[in-house]
Amino acid sequence: MHRITRRLPSPAMAVALTALVVALGGTAYAVALPANSVGPAQLRTASVRTAKLAAGAVTTSRLARRAVTTGKLATGAVTQGKLADGAVTFSRLAPGAVGTKKIQDRSVSGAKLANGAVGGTQLAGGAVTNSKLGSSSVTGAKIAPRAVGADDLNVITLREASVSIAASGTPADGSYPTRSVTKTCASNERAIAAGSRWDTGDNDDELPVIALRYLVNGSGQPVGVEGRGGNDTGNARSFVVQVLCLRT
Repeated sequence: MHRITRRLPSPAMAVALTALVVALGGTAYAVALPANSVGPAQLRTASVRTAKLAAGAVTTSRLARRAVTTGKLATGAVTQGKLADGAVTFSRLAPGAVGTKKIQDRSVSGAKLANGAVGGTQLAGGAVTNSKLGSSSVTGAKIAPRAVGADDLNVITLREASVSIAASGTPADGSYPTRSVTKTCASNERAIAAGSRWDTGDNDDELPVIALRYLVNGSGQPVGVEGRGGNDTGNARSFVVQVLCLRT
């Protein structure tokens, strides 16, 4: 009579049978992960999305140095409230970043300008007009050698006009003809002095100047001269008015 021998399954067979039972039964088992076991290598690309992050999860200490580049910032993301006082220094501004439209009217006061900040290259052509200069601000030390040429000196011009006055019927009798004449400065000039003269004649000739006055424009600025002369001599004479005109 043969005896039936009992044989135990091998360990491999036991594991296979257990796996089969689990698969057929549909039972799920949780796998406990040890602390710090999930690192960068275990994360799939783009697996950490916005919904996975808790509010306030990404703090300053979580950001690597220089991690936030221009491409990471949404348009308009950096508002004035996000900037700390003094955060935007000179070195942070790109060349030409601050244009005229970025500066409020009258916002650049004297205190905002560093010593020597405004050089020749910072001034636009024709920017410094007469009204921008303080009284007595241009001293000899401010004028470079040979900076003043002949054209610069020609800012005051003597302008004249004359009129011929016929001879008096009876010389030196107090009854004589008179005539007036005017002379104006150029449109970019102002009158600073005026006078008159006669073309010829002796000191004893009766050649009176009846009147001499400035001509003014609509703003009340002197722009010329008007004069009237009389001839109480026996010969025709030319009466001349003169005006010194300053270029403005």
